[in-house]
Amino acid sequence: MSKGKWAKPKCFEAIKGALQLGKPLTAKQLAPIIGMSYQAVKETIKRMHGEEPKLAYIAEWDKTDPCHTVPRYLLGDLPDVAKPAPKQITTSERMKQYRQIKQEREEEQAEMRLELEIARKAREAIARPAFRHPQDIALFGEPERRAA
Repeated sequence: MSKGKWAKPKCFEAIKGALQLGKPLTAKQLAPIIGMSYQAVKETIKRMHGEEPKLAYIAEWDKTDPCHTVPRYLLGDLPDVAKPAPKQITTSERMKQYRQIKQEREEEQAEMRLELEIARKAREAIARPAFRHPQDIALFGEPERRAA
């Protein structure tokens, strides 16, 4: 972190102003609202949260994807909301998911192999000369080969 208690006083004041509206926001949401960089907002809000008494507290947690949660802050010295525990998955559930994904992949590969086989047979059929009855050849002669 940078030196000094509030190395970015403009960022501090902008964050206070945005959080006074009463809507909990993450650092990533605050950055474009106040026109500061994400890193500056994140650093400043962490300092605000770490002060004694706290200037900002964690009002709720935002799940960004299945593996990550980020805090949403509000102004005040209230206790932080507990971070939600990660979803625990048993070995049998994990293996069930794996088997399901494996089966889906095998089905996709089987479909792909079938399509490739059909395409190969079609290419072979097109490359093979068309059947000409011997009487047609006797009457009309050998067919002319056309260049592809």
